[in-house]
Amino acid sequence: MNHELEAYWKLWWEHSKVIIYSVLLTAVPSMFFNHAVVIGSVAGGIVAFLNFRLIALQVQQVVDMAPEQARIYAFTRYLVRFLLVFLLFAILLLRKDLGVSALVGAIPPFFAIKLWLFLKTFIGHLMSYTKKKKE
Repeated sequence: MNHELEAYWKLWWEHSKVIIYSVLLTAVPSMFFNHAVVIGSVAGGIVAFLNFRLIALQVQQVVDMAPEQARIYAFTRYLVRFLLVFLLFAILLLRKDLGVSALVGAIPPFFAIKLWLFLKTFIGHLMSYTKKKKE
């Protein structure tokens, strides 16, 4: 594996830890109160992790394709990921023993990467702004 891919997968693993932490932060306290939230959190974490992995693999494959072929490939992979998430949410909602509380447990791990990247970027911009302000 070349150096660029090694750095890429290291970065991917650092961001994947955010999903794992969000599952733990959601599931562990809920174990004592509502098992449906734990099931939803674990299922949401698995789907979020799989979704994030599929995006990483897709980006690697699309780089070497022609633009039109890459557009079609990216769109079909997007639909697959979208259907995977829809299937998770539908199963969690339609199961009578899980219901809405499982869906509530699945949402934090699913959006953890997005929130983490937003906060990381926001804090980075604030830090650069304060450095410029001091100079």
